[in-house]
Amino acid sequence: IASMLSEAGREARRKLTAIYDRPVWRTMQKRRVPKGELDDLKQDFMTQFWEGKYLEGFDPLKGRFRDWLKGCLRLFLARHFEKESYRRGKRLEEIEEPAETRLTDDVFEREWAEAVLSRVMKLVKQRRGSDARTRMVWTWDSQSLSAGRLTQAEAAKQFRLSYEQFRTALYKGRDLQAIAIRDVLREEVEDPQEIEAESFRIIEAEMGP
Repeated sequence: IASMLSEAGREARRKLTAIYDRPVWRTMQKRRVPKGELDDLKQDFMTQFWEGKYLEGFDPLKGRFRDWLKGCLRLFLARHFEKESYRRGKRLEEIEEPAETRLTDDVFEREWAEAVLSRVMKLVKQRRGSDARTRMVWTWDSQSLSAGRLTQAEAAKQFRLSYEQFRTALYKGRDLQAIAIRDVLREEVEDPQEIEAESFRIIEAEMGP
């Protein structure tokens, strides 16, 4: 993380910003930041993130970067609500704000997983090349509601492929996705041992509730 404060880390920070932009916006929305202030407040937080403010104090030995960033966001919002309380002549406890930290944490985690998955999908599309079978079967496998409801033999018939052709395309697409998930997570997860557990989070997000 410390290397991201240098000029050489700009691309890494850009990728992290892309991953966390939506989770931050949705978390602020759930914390009832007024709609007219939402975009500006999110931009303020993400600008500080881009400039390295929330990287300087991070210690990977003390926990995940994502948990650190959520804590930074809570502090940022607490200060925002405190300023609002003075501006409106109200005490902080009178500012309307949900007390359920778990709710906003769940929103942040879900949006983070979906942002990572979006990058994974783009990466798979780049890597599968011109293989039409893999593209067709992978798109169906990753996006269709019918995926999982058909046997592989039934799905092969639906695509007018032999059983072996279908299985080859199916598992090539799944292998590409698994590798892409790990490649994206390596840019965001400090501890390599966490990649497998984080991969399951992404897969759960893909499958939905």
